[in-house]
Amino acid sequence: MKWTLLILLMLPVSLLAAEDVRVRMQLLSHQGEVIRSDAYEPVVGERITLAVDVMTTTWFAKAPRFPHLVIRDMITLKAGAFATNFSERINGASYAVQRREYSLFPQRAGSYTLHGIVVEVQVASAGGGTSGPQQLRTQPLQLSVQSRPLNDTVEPVDARKSYFSELQQAESSLSAAASNWVADAVDLSQTFSSSLEDLKVGDMVERRVSIRASGTLGMLIPPMRWPRSDNFSQRSLNSDITDSTDRGEFVGTRTEIRQYTLLSEGQITLPALKVSWWDGAEWRVNTLAAKTVNVNAAPNRPAHTSLMTQSLFDRLLQLPWDVFLVVALLVVFVVGLGLRFGGRFFAGCNHYLLRWKNSEVLSWLRLRGVCSGSDAASIIRRYYEWRAKSVAPLRPQPDQWAGLWSEISLLATEQTRPSFKQRRQLWRLFVDMRRADARHGTTALTQKSRKGSAVVSLQPLNPE
Repeated sequence: MKWTLLILLMLPVSLLAAEDVRVRMQLLSHQGEVIRSDAYEPVVGERITLAVDVMTTTWFAKAPRFPHLVIRDMITLKAGAFATNFSERINGASYAVQRREYSLFPQRAGSYTLHGIVVEVQVASAGGGTSGPQQLRTQPLQLSVQSRPLNDTVEPVDARKSYFSELQQAESSLSAAASNWVADAVDLSQTFSSSLEDLKVGDMVERRVSIRASGTLGMLIPPMRWPRSDNFSQRSLNSDITDSTDRGEFVGTRTEIRQYTLLSEGQITLPALKVSWWDGAEWRVNTLAAKTVNVNAAPNRPAHTSLMTQSLFDRLLQLPWDVFLVVALLVVFVVGLGLRFGGRFFAGCNHYLLRWKNSEVLSWLRLRGVCSGSDAASIIRRYYEWRAKSVAPLRPQPDQWAGLWSEISLLATEQTRPSFKQRRQLWRLFVDMRRADARHGTTALTQKSRKGSAVVSLQPLNPE
């Protein structure tokens, strides 16, 4: 009888201890203040902070286990390596709180449903013992993401009336799309490979430009827009993308190297560069100043070159007049054919080269290359470039691969290379996704243009 009465007296205490553990999910502003989801309107690409809090009136026997988030059409990362601890008073009771923050980067406009997150927690009971592990689920959360406003800071590129106008128009559309991205602050810097002194025609100058943006990831910073000029030829080398954290804030850096080959003497101006971004309130523009250099004439050619040329000309004059006439007519005929069909030939080559550069096949080959041994950030970047070439670019990965994708995202923030097993599993995932695209007719191989001369439009890295 005494034991029964003792058990009945202890039962409400145990039930009360079970009710002293709570979990909640809420959104935070950039200043760390709690905001309501119905009053919050982020834009595509903007960093969203999601906080998951576990609370108890006693104390935590073990650190809560927070899961990795996988949300369709969002890049999800843990904001820090550890959870934060603080106390909070609710309805007169004091709670010990552990908070885990997640950073979300939406890749499309529309409505999102953040389903309940399961957290495993183990706390001390009111009697001084330790309760068993408990799994707590948060309430779901609705979030609405808006499209970015129109960017009036992008200057259109004039398309010259030539056979290459389609290429220039495509590059112009790419430049406008690449200017639409989100960051809290952006810093630009540039360096040159040489002192820019005593330059001659034919010399090469390397220009290194770094874009350092806070509040975003390096993979979300679009490529630079490089103006053209008749005074030099240019080409880009491989870009370098890195990510770091500064007091819990994501900082992404994109570094690009441009090689200029000087083609004329005199003063040549390496053009200014502009980068525009959305800071949450307005469009902003940062500019790198132009650089003017003096280019001297190239050294004279060796004397034996002119002698060889003169000797060849003398030999042509020594030919019989009938043979010379046939050769002259043949040259005129070849030149005429070149003037008649050369422009169309080069325009056609340029057209198919543009289609190949923006094809799903080339993006797939690049993705296959980085999966063989590159870091996680490069794999994720090439993945989004490949998905941008399909009709449904942000098709989610299958649910059975959600854990693998979360591991790769975590390795990208830690700047760590995936293991051989992870890269092999990730490649199997990409192969399955491409086969699914082929079945649904969403790859570039299964899509046919209505007009054979249509130019495939360039798409941004993370299309909306």
